Amino acid sequence: MKCLRRLMLYALVLLLISTLPVVSAPREDLADLRELVELNQQLDELVMEFLTLLRSEVGPQLDQVSSDLLVGALEVVELQQELHGLKLLYINLILDELEASGQGAAPDVDDLVSMSELIEMNVQLDDLLREYMVSLQREAGAALNAEYRNILTDVLEMVDLQQELHHLQEQYVGLLREFTAGEDIQTTAPLSADASSDGTSAAAAYSDWTIHPQPQNLMAYRGEHGAVYAFEVVGDPEGTVWGTDIYTDDSTLGAAVIHAGLVREGEQAVVFVTVLPGQDQYEGTTRHGITTHSYGHWHGSYRVSLSPDGPRPLNGDNDAVLEDEAAVPAVDDLVSQGATGTAVIGGFDGAEDIARVQHRLADVSFYMRLAPGTTFPTMMDDSRPEVVERNFWIAETEVTYELWYTVLQWARANGYVMLESGMEGALQGQVQEHGPPTERRQHPVTRVNWWSAIVWCNALSEYLGYTPVYSLHGAVVRDSESLMYSGEMPRRNLNADGFRLLTTAEWELAARFQGPQAKPGGIFVGEYYWTPGNYASGADAGMDHPTAWMDVAWGYDNAPDGTRPVAQKRPNALGLYDMSGNVYEWSEAPFVGLQGIRGGSFFAPTFQIGNPGPNAPLQTSLHHIGFRLGRNFRAQE
Repeated sequence: MKCLRRLMLYALVLLLISTLPVVSAPREDLADLRELVELNQQLDELVMEFLTLLRSEVGPQLDQVSSDLLVGALEVVELQQELHGLKLLYINLILDELEASGQGAAPDVDDLVSMSELIEMNVQLDDLLREYMVSLQREAGAALNAEYRNILTDVLEMVDLQQELHHLQEQYVGLLREFTAGEDIQTTAPLSADASSDGTSAAAAYSDWTIHPQPQNLMAYRGEHGAVYAFEVVGDPEGTVWGTDIYTDDSTLGAAVIHAGLVREGEQAVVFVTVLPGQDQYEGTTRHGITTHSYGHWHGSYRVSLSPDGPRPLNGDNDAVLEDEAAVPAVDDLVSQGATGTAVIGGFDGAEDIARVQHRLADVSFYMRLAPGTTFPTMMDDSRPEVVERNFWIAETEVTYELWYTVLQWARANGYVMLESGMEGALQGQVQEHGPPTERRQHPVTRVNWWSAIVWCNALSEYLGYTPVYSLHGAVVRDSESLMYSGEMPRRNLNADGFRLLTTAEWELAARFQGPQAKPGGIFVGEYYWTPGNYASGADAGMDHPTAWMDVAWGYDNAPDGTRPVAQKRPNALGLYDMSGNVYEWSEAPFVGLQGIRGGSFFAPTFQIGNPGPNAPLQTSLHHIGFRLGRNFRAQE
C-alpha cells in the first residue's frame, strides 16, 4: 500500500501546484498534458491490479450481482487504458507537427477535437466506474474482510483522482483550442447592433441594423452577453462546431448556421447572432449534414437565428424547406395504417389522449406512444434547452423477456446470429439460465449488450414487415457477434420505419414530458410543461422527498432483491412505465465506443431524470441493463 499512497500523494501534489497553461506556449502545455496522461496510465495499472486481485481472491465467493459489477469495472478500466494510450499518440503527433512547422505554430484543430472527445469519454467512464465500485461496496462489503474492504476504498479514491486529472486535461486542451482559434479571430473592435456604417448590404427588412461581414467565429465578441449582431453569412460545411443550438464561441459560424437549419450549403442570408456566456457542457449532434462535437466547460457561446427576436423553432414548418426533410404533421391528423397495429388518435393533452399504437407478434404484443418533437430542458438544474426535431414513437415499457425471446427464436430461425440470449430480469443471489419464458416473462430482458440490442431491433423490424434501421456497408446488420468484433459502428438509416434504440435526447424528452397542463413542479419550456431534472420520471416531488419516487420506480429501497414485472408502477404523463428504475436502458449517445444508459435500475439509490447518466462500453452485458424501443414517426402514419 505504501507504493499506492506515494503515487496518490504525488498526483495530489501535482494537482495542487499545477496552474493553467500559458496559451502562447503550446509545446510546454502539451508536455504538461502528456505528464498528466502518463499519471493516468499509472493509476490505471494500479486499479487493474487491485480489481484483478479481488476477482482471483474473492470472486468465487461473490453472488451474481457482485460478480457482474466486478467484471463490469474491469471492462471499464481496460477501455480507459486504451483511451489513455490514444491520447498519448495524439499528443506526440501534435508535438511532432509543431516541431516540423517551426516557432509560433498552432496545434491542428482537428487533433484537438479528437483529444477533447477522448477526454470526454474518460470522464464518462469515470462516472460509470465510480457507480460500479459504490454498488460493489454496498453489495459485497459485508462479505469481505477488512483488507479487501480497504482495497475497494483505495480504488474509489483512485477513481476520484482520475476524474480530477481528466478535468485538468480538459482545461489544458480548452486553452490550446483557444490559442489555435485565436489565429483566425478578426481583431476589429465589435460593433453595436444598431450602429451605422457605410457599405452594408442589408435588406429593407433590416434597415435598422448594421449588417456586418461574416466572421470566422465569435471569439472577438466574448463577454458582450446578450448583445445581438447581424451578419451576412454563407452556409459553409467546412470548419468545426461544438454544441447544439448554443455553440462555443470558437465554432465556425458558416457551419453552425447549416447545423441550426437556417441555410443550406452555399446559400446566403442575414443571420442574427446572440452572444451568450460560457456553458458547463455542450452536446454534439448531427443535423442537416453537419456533425458537431461535445465539449465540457467553455468560456463563451453564441446562438443563431433568422430573426433578431430569437431562435426560430426547428421542429415545425421551417424544417420542410430542407432537402430530405419532411414537415411533421399535426398530431391530431395522425392516422396509423400499419399492418401490425392500430392507433388511438389524440393530441398531447394527457396520457389517455396521446396517440397509442399496438404491435402484435403471435401471442405477444406491445404498445408505443407518440412523443412530440420540440424544445425541452435538460441537466439537473434544467438550465440547458435541447431540441428533438421530429415526433417519434416510444414503447410504453422496457422490452420484456417474453417479447425478446419470441423475436430471438424467429431471428435465429431466419439467419440471424445473436451473440447473447438474454435473461428474465435479475434475481439477487441466483444464477439464472436462459430458456423459454417462465412466470417471470414480464420482467425486462437483461444481460443484453448494445450490439445485440440493435441487431434484435433489426430482427423485430423484419418480423413485422418494416425497414430495418441499422446497416453496415449497405447491408442490413444481422450478426451481433461479427458486428461487435468488427470494430465498426453501424449506420443508422434516418428514413427507415423500423425499430431502434432511442437517442439520449429522445429518452430525456419522454421522461420529462408533462403536456400543456402543469403537473407538480412543472417547468414551461417551448410548447409544454416539463418535469424538473431532480425528479424521477412521473413523480410528484424531487429526489429530496424520501418516498415520492416510490410511486413510479423500482429501486434499491423497494426492490433490493431484483427486477419487477414491467408496468407495475404509475406511468408518467406520456403513458410510459419504469422510465425511472427497474433496469437501465440502452440509448444512443454521441460517443465512439460508448453509449448512454438512462433511467437508473433496481439497485440504484437515485433516479434524477436530468442526470445524464453514465455511458457504458458497448460490450457491457449486465443484470441491471435492458432497453426500450423507439421508432421514427412517418408522415403517412
